[in-house]
Amino acid sequence: MKSYFDIFPLFLTLVLLSSTSTVICVSQVAYTNPSTHNNNGPETQTYIIRLQLPISLTLTSEDLNPWYNSLLQPLLSPQATLKSRVIHYYSSVFIGFAAKLTNEELTRLEKINSFLKAYPDGVLPLMTTHSPAFLGLHFGNGSWDESGMGKGVIIGVIDTGITPGHPSFDDTEMPAPPSKWKGRCDFQKSMCNNKLIGARNFAQDQQLEDNSPIDNDGHGTHTASTAAGNFVSNANMLGSGNGTAVGMAPRAHLAIYKACSEIGCRESDVLAAMDAAISDGVDVLSLSLGSSGLSFDKDVLTIGSFGAIQKGVFVSCAAGNNGPNPFLLSNTAPWILTVGASTMDRKFKAVVTLGKIVLCASTTLTGDFVKAAGATAMILANEDFEGDTILAEPFDLPVSRINYANGTAIRSYVNKSQNATASITFKGTSLGNAPAPTIASFSSRGPSLQTPEILKPDIVGPGVNILAAWPRQVEVFAKNLTKKTFNIISGTSMSTPHLSGIAALIKSVHPDWSPAAIKSAMMTTSYILGNDGNPLMDEVKNNPADHFTMGAGHVDPSKAVNPGLVYDISPDEYIGLLCTLGYADKQVQTITHKNVSCKEVKKIEQTQLNYPSITTSASTSNLVVNRTVTNVGTANAKYTAEVVMPKGVAVSVSPNVLQFSNVNEKQSFTVSMSWTPADSAYIAGNLNWVSGEYTVRSPIVIYIP
Repeated sequence: MKSYFDIFPLFLTLVLLSSTSTVICVSQVAYTNPSTHNNNGPETQTYIIRLQLPISLTLTSEDLNPWYNSLLQPLLSPQATLKSRVIHYYSSVFIGFAAKLTNEELTRLEKINSFLKAYPDGVLPLMTTHSPAFLGLHFGNGSWDESGMGKGVIIGVIDTGITPGHPSFDDTEMPAPPSKWKGRCDFQKSMCNNKLIGARNFAQDQQLEDNSPIDNDGHGTHTASTAAGNFVSNANMLGSGNGTAVGMAPRAHLAIYKACSEIGCRESDVLAAMDAAISDGVDVLSLSLGSSGLSFDKDVLTIGSFGAIQKGVFVSCAAGNNGPNPFLLSNTAPWILTVGASTMDRKFKAVVTLGKIVLCASTTLTGDFVKAAGATAMILANEDFEGDTILAEPFDLPVSRINYANGTAIRSYVNKSQNATASITFKGTSLGNAPAPTIASFSSRGPSLQTPEILKPDIVGPGVNILAAWPRQVEVFAKNLTKKTFNIISGTSMSTPHLSGIAALIKSVHPDWSPAAIKSAMMTTSYILGNDGNPLMDEVKNNPADHFTMGAGHVDPSKAVNPGLVYDISPDEYIGLLCTLGYADKQVQTITHKNVSCKEVKKIEQTQLNYPSITTSASTSNLVVNRTVTNVGTANAKYTAEVVMPKGVAVSVSPNVLQFSNVNEKQSFTVSMSWTPADSAYIAGNLNWVSGEYTVRSPIVIYIP
């Protein structure tokens, strides 16, 4: 076979045999198309059939379909035809096909020499990306129903451009853009529509040869469709996950600002794109870009984003793909939603092959190199810093990627065996596994170097192995290219548009909410327990994730549209924070675009910013903070404070009951904390305001710098 897909091993058995100096593995790998089909009457059921080529037989992809037919036709009942029974032929991701079979036909098929496995066709969740379904976004759910799936909201995506004409950007059932829209489309008029309402190019590196906002990289197309892609049936990558793909806010409009090229994103281009987007009238800005790590007055994301929030535009940015690197910590300004990446529980399958398998570290050899050396397959073992995070990547030979612990065990076995032999058994696509979600090893951690007493990252969302729109086929030897192409990639860049789309859902329901209120809604309704009831896990060391890893928790859009209470922050409060951080008047003016005299500004300490979390250094032994919440739930609401903290930390809340008469009413409270400096570098708990259906949770973090 010529083209294969990186895979997730669900089960690995090492069979100890005789000793030699060579690692030889027999790999039996399967891909199951998870799309569903109705049975052809009660006597048939749809199966995905795995086959293997006989060693003596060499077939090209063009030869496979006739071979499949030659095997299946003699086994079918006399009245059945191939056309009525075969659903899919597979050639790239594995050897096999999907067909409707009776029990007798399946029994006959199981007896042929090339048969490996039959999988009853399962029920696929609504979305191919899995993340909308994983996040609870579906018809009949409050988030989509209440928001009209983001209707009337404009999401500005600053990235590598877009692929017009891709079905993810079709405008079926899309309303016209709101009257406030002032942007333009630099494609031909027919390429923009009610979904893709604007597209401009600010990338200097491509203006000399092509001033079009076309996406030559793929990153921008992927992120845009993740945020607000329309429904696309039969979406898949290399045949994997055939189903319906859709973004977080499929009825939101997209405005594209190309500020990045294959060589990266120039800061001046990013700032120009942000400037245009704000002027054009976007509601949400999605930047799958990391902070520069510079001081706020030198960071274009900080500067541009402050201008955005002053106009009421919500901004989300990637926390970065640096992992737990103490020199590359999450460093984004507190008015930006900083997004980390989580791993869902999706597993994939690949090909059938027989022959030698090479065990490699994930950061060393490429598939091309291994294939050229004569291997027929490869096991990629994670390095220690990658932990349990398994990334899906395309290769031109069968590849199985395994976590660090399994890689260590296999290396030990190989080193102790003169004749190491193994079999790899893949059980197929699996959804709903536990624990999930988990925090990806590459997701950047806090605390922030600039504001360590303001929690960063803010929140995490799906960012590992996300399927979304792509400009071109990803097969190594692609044929029959179509416009309906998708790719699976990973990063906090993939998490960011998830949160941007969810922000659009909230904005659609609450058009008058500030960016801070939207951020608060997502943070206070997030969750910190996985689907197994245990704390979310960090994939680096397979330990419980702390808040500097997961932020407030994992986003839950079904709750975020109706949070009960929000912590709001005005732009002027951020100015008071900047003055307290020691920025000179001129530096503050650079960031805020306002003539500021810090002598005349009310100072606000980091711990006193009205943030939906409380973070402080353990270098002292007590802290008193003030917070104000706005009732956005129901009138005549009563909230009771509930504090969950480890022993040794005393926390009191005054008042411990908040009584609201009206919606949009504000109430203030004080949190008093005291503790004995602990040996541990990290103590965490939660302050919950509880009222009937609402639990408004704010993390409390005490850390030793």
